[in-house]
Amino acid sequence: MSNYLKWDVYTPTGCCTLVGLNNVGPVKNRYRARPYESISTNAYVTMDDSFPKDKKMADNIRVIGAGFVISGRLKEFLESKQIVNVQYIPITIINHNGNAEDAEYFVLHPHGAIDCIDMENSVFEWCTIDPKTIDYFDEFVINEDKIDPNRLLFRPKYYSEIVLIRKDLAEEIVALGFTGIDFEEAEEIA
Repeated sequence: MSNYLKWDVYTPTGCCTLVGLNNVGPVKNRYRARPYESISTNAYVTMDDSFPKDKKMADNIRVIGAGFVISGRLKEFLESKQIVNVQYIPITIINHNGNAEDAEYFVLHPHGAIDCIDMENSVFEWCTIDPKTIDYFDEFVINEDKIDPNRLLFRPKYYSEIVLIRKDLAEEIVALGFTGIDFEEAEEIA
């Protein structure tokens, strides 16, 4: 079993999901795990109108098709761990009434992907559109020898649509009661 978990989301009852990550920067930066060189001051997302009664905001919220937005409280915790190669991009959440929420939220953007997929023991298909990207896995295996033990949170090279987190940090997040976060064993990614 791996020492790393996949960072994921669960949406508690009554909590929103978000759509339309706007004014953050090129989409390719998110999925190529490149840092944003300039960060917009007017980035925003909107609550998903498909669920108009869901208005509460968890500490970790999925932006449909675009990753995760985290609360200021969770950002402060992660910053206290001095995690390298992570940007926290300020974002405004627009509620169902078209108004900006007061709470501070940030796009969680790990960059500097790590070449840690065990290519010999993993079973996967390369993407036909982008041959430098894995489309899906039937079996996902991490080569932990390729991961600097100081890297607590990162994206794997060739499959950078996911975020991996070291298990001990994930356990600490759970123990502190942050909401909306789910962690999945890396081996279950397939």
